[in-house]
Order: sequence, then structure tokens, then C-alpha cells
Amino acid sequence: YGRMGGDVRRSSRRSSSELYYFFAREFNWTKDQVDSQYTSYLNDLMYEWQEEQRQAKININRNKV
Repeated sequence: YGRMGGDVRRSSRRSSSELYYFFAREFNWTKDQVDSQYTSYLNDLMYEWQEEQRQAKININRNKV
């Protein structure tokens, strides 16, 4: 799809406000910074973030045992 260009919804099931909030919270990005990124790059970042969260949860559960 190329760059976001202000239309985050066209390639995502999430609302645009959820995506902007995620990138603002996790990466301290503005809406314009999100819009200037390629969709594939944003998807990769979200996937990696989810994997890190999953791994952290697994490690926490291991330490409880």
C-alpha cells in the first residue's frame, strides 16, 4: 500500500485512533510521523512489539514456578 498518507484504516482492522494512540504511547510518534511511514513497516513494528510482549509474559510465568 505504500505510505499511510493519513488513511490508516484502509489497511487495518483497528480504528485509526487506536493505531495513532499505540504509536504515540510506544514510540512517542505524532500522527504525522505515523502517516509518513509505510504500512508494512508499521505492521512489522506492531508484530515485533507483540512478540516482545508475549516473550515477556512467558518469562514472567517461568519465574513464578
